[in-house]
Amino acid sequence: MLEKHAVVGSDREGVIRIWTDGATKLFGHEPEAAIGESLNLLIPPAFRDRHWPAFHAAVATGVSRYDGIVFADPIVHADGSVVIHRGRFALMKDAEGVTIGAISTWGPPRPEDQGFSGPRVVRRDASS
Repeated sequence: MLEKHAVVGSDREGVIRIWTDGATKLFGHEPEAAIGESLNLLIPPAFRDRHWPAFHAAVATGVSRYDGIVFADPIVHADGSVVIHRGRFALMKDAEGVTIGAISTWGPPRPEDQGFSGPRVVRRDASS
């Protein structure tokens, strides 16, 4: 089941450091093209102005408003298409509790999520 899901991790600056086979299968970018690149590889240009302030605030404070939330978000695929995927986001912290980056997991696109113009909360209880 996990091979159908993408895991993408970045450092504090938003540079991709973790890229799974599932990410390649879902988004089409090969690891060599993704690792070391900015998360802008996946973020549609129209959403970058909203993404980056929230990302940097979460990394700086160690708190994300997306904790415990499943959300649907547009992702840029290697072929240039933008497809909505459901995902979860978490901050990665070291042993002292300092945020060292972020990690997100993404599932395959669902027909009911397509057609929306941007990010939206799907479920607030990530355990269900």
